[in-house]
Amino acid sequence: MTKSYAAIVEARAQVDLVPLATGRLETLTVDIGSEVKKGEVIAELSHSTLDAQLQQAQAEFAAVKAAAKPNELQARAQLNAALAALNQLLNPSASDLEIAENRVTTAQSNLDRAKTKSAVAMAQSELSSAKTRLKQLQNPLASDLQRKLSAVAKAQSELNSAETKLNQLQNPSETDLVVAESAAAIAQSRLDSAKTKLSQLLNPPAPDLAAAEETVADARSNLSAAQTQLNQSISKQPSVQWRLVLGARIRLQANKATLENPALNSGLTPEEIADAEEAILANQERISVVLRELRSAPLLSPDDPYNSGSLIPADIRAALSTESEALKALETARAKLREVKDPSKDTMDLVKNDVTVAQAALHSAQARLQELRNPSERTVALAQNNVAIAQASLDSAKEELKELQSPSQTRISLVRNNVAIAEAALVSAEAQARYEVDAAQATLNVASARLNQLKTPRPAELADAKAQVAAAEQTLALNREAYARHNIQAAQARVNQIERQLAETQVLAPFDGVVTQIWLSLGAIASSRPKTPIVTVVSKDVVVSLRVEETAVAYFREGQSVQFASPALAGQRLELRIDRVAPAGDQKDHTFLVQMSPLGTVPDLKPGLSGEVSILAGRENVVLVPKEAVRRQGSEFSLFIVQDARAHFVEVAGGLTDGKNMEILGGVQPGDQVVVSGQNLLDEGTQVNVITN
Repeated sequence: MTKSYAAIVEARAQVDLVPLATGRLETLTVDIGSEVKKGEVIAELSHSTLDAQLQQAQAEFAAVKAAAKPNELQARAQLNAALAALNQLLNPSASDLEIAENRVTTAQSNLDRAKTKSAVAMAQSELSSAKTRLKQLQNPLASDLQRKLSAVAKAQSELNSAETKLNQLQNPSETDLVVAESAAAIAQSRLDSAKTKLSQLLNPPAPDLAAAEETVADARSNLSAAQTQLNQSISKQPSVQWRLVLGARIRLQANKATLENPALNSGLTPEEIADAEEAILANQERISVVLRELRSAPLLSPDDPYNSGSLIPADIRAALSTESEALKALETARAKLREVKDPSKDTMDLVKNDVTVAQAALHSAQARLQELRNPSERTVALAQNNVAIAQASLDSAKEELKELQSPSQTRISLVRNNVAIAEAALVSAEAQARYEVDAAQATLNVASARLNQLKTPRPAELADAKAQVAAAEQTLALNREAYARHNIQAAQARVNQIERQLAETQVLAPFDGVVTQIWLSLGAIASSRPKTPIVTVVSKDVVVSLRVEETAVAYFREGQSVQFASPALAGQRLELRIDRVAPAGDQKDHTFLVQMSPLGTVPDLKPGLSGEVSILAGRENVVLVPKEAVRRQGSEFSLFIVQDARAHFVEVAGGLTDGKNMEILGGVQPGDQVVVSGQNLLDEGTQVNVITN
């Protein structure tokens, strides 16, 4: 026999990622639906300040290291330099000779290049450009003339437009006046309408009030009829559960009628009113508990997804729906009546705002009409100023055109002066070129002399080099000092601390998964205290969960296989393994949580899917033993049987259990005697006495 239970697919892990640091969200590398790998950077806070601090700390660390043993290091460097210089004089290496020869070659190359390359070519180019500009000034291009003519035409058009607007302002047309008068009339009408609506809110008309009260009365009557019909349907049901529901409903309706009817509740004390309210809540809870039990009853047929054969008959389901709709209609009618009698502040503010807006629109329309009929001096002056500006722009455009067609002697003189300056620059460049040739020649002479010195050192140079070595050795001996290692350690610790703070600005994926929610946008402030999550990540691994009533929890054992089907899996039936059965049940509805996982990867099994789990609930012709006879260690079961008055340890395969007995799939035979108490005192072969109750 199998039973089916409603189940839902959930993610095995879900976490809201919160940064360890506080700061502005600068980088977000994912979107909703993005897949992430463990350790992948999902988001990053701004860290420019930390970057600067790290650079400073690294610089300080480098400075501390460089400053270690400052006098000793300096003296040692001087000694090394003196020894190197002496050794170079005595035994110039092949590399030194090669370097010196290369320097001679480079100096010769630079000299050759200086003789052929200089700033002369650039100066010649600038002189040519200056002469070209002078030629264009004396003989302008047709394209330049056309551009200036277009600018004059545009300025003339803008002047005509400004003069037209000024004329319209000083001499408005009849059409403009009619349009302005019409706008003022419309604004006045809208203001009158808004004021009328405000007056009706402050003093509601009697017909509106009567209509709202009549609607409440009709809704109350409809609710009463629906409740009567539902009570009649329930009264026809013979079960104890439905009789409990009917009794609770009758008491609930009586208490509500007492509290809602002024004629009935006027003489009640506060304690009596509180008792009635408490009774209403208690009866509502009783009704809800029974209906939940009826609704959560197992489906009578796996092929009936709507549970049409459930413990709630169709006429009661329909009556429940009718009662719910009638109750909503009554609440709506009461709210409408309250709004008519005492409009909400939001409604009043909205209508008052409409009046204010309408008044502002009327003032604006009237001001526009008045401006047309009698324009202000300021408006006329502004229009006249626009005409003057347009006239000035036209004059400027004409002047530029005239300058292009007939350039002034001043401008021609300026361009000619630029030509003279370019000619002077060319002369200067030629002089600079000669200087560079002389400098390159001098560098070549020095390099050649250095090469000759390496090949044949002079006695005076050798004596001087030996003296420098002796002086450097003496300086090194006098300047040794202890090195303060703790300074380097402190600087290194500062660098490490800032690097850790930088790492805390990154938000990393804790596991492979998918982003399901983004809580912050770029630029928002993320915080660790109070915790401000940036994204939500769920794992790709899923579990199938269900809640089973306490009477059936014994059917589910960890490690057991069950079948799962879902409308989203297109007819597939998946085999699941029970991973966990909750050790304690929910205290309200007395159900236990069961979690299962698929045996393999199922890409279509996604969080949020619903379905049905089928489990074997019972078998016939099986071997049973009392549950207390079986010992369990992990997933292994064992018991003691009695043969020839001695206890023998036997490993068995456990099956289903009903809470009192356990099915044994192998290891014992029907008729074997098993030990049901005192097993912890027994060993293999212990002699026992069988006591029959």
